[in-house]
Amino acid sequence: MLFRSAIVAAAALYFVVAGRRPDLTHTNRRHLGAMAVFFLASAVCWSALEQAGSSLNLFAQRNTDLNIGGWAMPASWLQSVAPFSIIVLAPVFAWLWVALSRSGREPSTHGKFVVGMLCISLGFAVLTVAAARASTGQLVSPLWLVGGYLLHTISELSFSPVGYSLVTRLSP
Repeated sequence: MLFRSAIVAAAALYFVVAGRRPDLTHTNRRHLGAMAVFFLASAVCWSALEQAGSSLNLFAQRNTDLNIGGWAMPASWLQSVAPFSIIVLAPVFAWLWVALSRSGREPSTHGKFVVGMLCISLGFAVLTVAAARASTGQLVSPLWLVGGYLLHTISELSFSPVGYSLVTRLSP
């Protein structure tokens, strides 16, 4: 808890100190404020995505039917869904953003962040349904986790590259 508080305090202090620099213009300060908002949204997104290696892996171990034709699949193998999906879907998303841009329909940076947040939420909604089913004592299909991981991947592909680009554009 102390470490988390120190990280939050350091991030807040950075934005306060950076925003008080006398050489910054009004526009630079507005950009810095926008970066702080996106920084917070990114922290929430990454915190959610990092559940894959801990709570979601424990859910897979304890509540998922990993028996496939008499063979017990290791729960940790389900964690490979997200990286595999990133490799498969990254070119699709790159093409999608370019195609939407050419047609004048590309979502704004804010829109892409909203899509990312919505997909993380939907991914956990799917997993909540699975957890409700598992709470009755029955093991659930691993497809529930696969669906959640796919939604999380779509989320990551929506907000991550956009966030990096945004920081580059807005940095004073």
